[in-house]
Amino acid sequence: MADQTALQISRLDGSVRDVEASASLLPGQTGDALQIVFYDTTVARQNVRLLQASRDESQRLSANLLSVREEERKHIARELHDELGQRLSALKMQLSGVAEDAPKPARYKPWRDRLEELLDDTDEIVRAVRRIASDLRPAMLDDLGLQAAIEWLARNTARRLGVEVAVDCGPGLENVVDPVRVATYRLVQEG
Repeated sequence: MADQTALQISRLDGSVRDVEASASLLPGQTGDALQIVFYDTTVARQNVRLLQASRDESQRLSANLLSVREEERKHIARELHDELGQRLSALKMQLSGVAEDAPKPARYKPWRDRLEELLDDTDEIVRAVRRIASDLRPAMLDDLGLQAAIEWLARNTARRLGVEVAVDCGPGLENVVDPVRVATYRLVQEG
């Protein structure tokens, strides 16, 4: 029967080596003998430690990349909503003013019709900007929390696809940390 154990030994030159020692009892005619075999595992253990350190660093970098991406999404969504949304709203008000001031005689009807089309197009663009900003990072995720954002997403999906969507969120959903909250929202969004 052989027993095996991992240990470190110091060599005469002062270097430390990782080894596995295997001991076996060898019965003989004149007496029993103990055989001990040492396997140098220093390089293998160093490789395992380096591999684990590399995996840890890769996970840290991946988490950092996701965090940076999410912050960029948040920034772009706010810019779309705040800057572009305000400018489009101003454009719509100006077009509405022009449409109200447009001459009423029949010969100006093509111009009034075109203004109405521009107003409709502006409304569509405003809705598209809001949808894109919301898909990037819904403001309500930060303002109202994960459950409200999921319920809003479900309502919009149900309306857009014409299907029934039920939401059942368990307790404690609002207590999760931001990276988990965002990941959970993204999973529901993809689903």
